[in-house]
Amino acid sequence: MSNKSYHIVADGFSSIRIRSYNSELFKVSSDKKRYLDNFVEEQIKNAKAKGGLFYDGELIGILMDSFKIKNNEISFDMQKIRYSQHSGLFRNDPNAPIQAVYVNGLTITYDNKLIFGTTQATEADWMGKFNLPAGGLRIGPDGYPSLGSQFYEEIIEELGIAPDYHIKDKQIIPGWINGMSKREGNYHL
Repeated sequence: MSNKSYHIVADGFSSIRIRSYNSELFKVSSDKKRYLDNFVEEQIKNAKAKGGLFYDGELIGILMDSFKIKNNEISFDMQKIRYSQHSGLFRNDPNAPIQAVYVNGLTITYDNKLIFGTTQATEADWMGKFNLPAGGLRIGPDGYPSLGSQFYEEIIEELGIAPDYHIKDKQIIPGWINGMSKREGNYHL
């Protein structure tokens, strides 16, 4: 299994302020581009062998030199990156110039049970594991990064929860549900 490493740089803040958002894709050098091309090819092959697909779509990253914490507020500048840039170059490097933004959360039912989902991981070694619903931040329906809409997307994909059907009084109604990911082919409602 590959060695995933995440760096929690902040948690539990009352305010998050995105100072700027650059919709251009983060540029990498030509030698890193060649490495990424090989990395993507390998990931596609590994995911296909497990019946999945490798997602190399866009994520939102924090430009780490812009990251600031002041008075219980986090602020930073953001830019688009590809998933392969995050997983192949930056994830295991605490000094990387840009890091992907991930959202996650505890999902608790109306009767106080904690729900774990099945990961819809983009890398073959991480597909189908029990985990909290989580995923890399992407552009929301309004064209801007949105932590809330991304988390809803993750609970739909990884837990199979349809917010209009399974949520009552801001809590999840108990019942059997499972993931809804095209990539993993696990539609079980």
